[in-house]
Amino acid sequence: MKFLIDENISKKVALALRALDEDVHHVTELLHEGAKDEDVLRFAGENDMYIITRDERIRYKPNEKAAIRDHGMGVFLLAGKNKSALELARQLIWNWEKIKGCAQQTHRPFIRRIRSRGERIEEVPLG
Repeated sequence: MKFLIDENISKKVALALRALDEDVHHVTELLHEGAKDEDVLRFAGENDMYIITRDERIRYKPNEKAAIRDHGMGVFLLAGKNKSALELARQLIWNWEKIKGCAQQTHRPFIRRIRSRGERIEEVPLG
């Protein structure tokens, strides 16, 4: 199972998870810095990768939701504003097994939101 961390999360988070033998890459390692969201979604879909992002706006953008559907994507949104790289790493590591379990058990396309305290992973309608 491969994961792609979006540019709105520090590259250090991807490096930390990779150091734990997880198949995680930061978008800037595979695409150019500032790549358009649609290009990131297409790349992840073509390479069978799940996306982890902080971009809550993705839930409201019809073109990005369409790209998620069209490319059969699985997207995880990290909730919580103004978090440091360390806080995001904690949030991801705390929920990592839940994220991987959700990815394995949930038919794509989907968007799931991970609460900042990790109480649960919520479904976000693709509508």
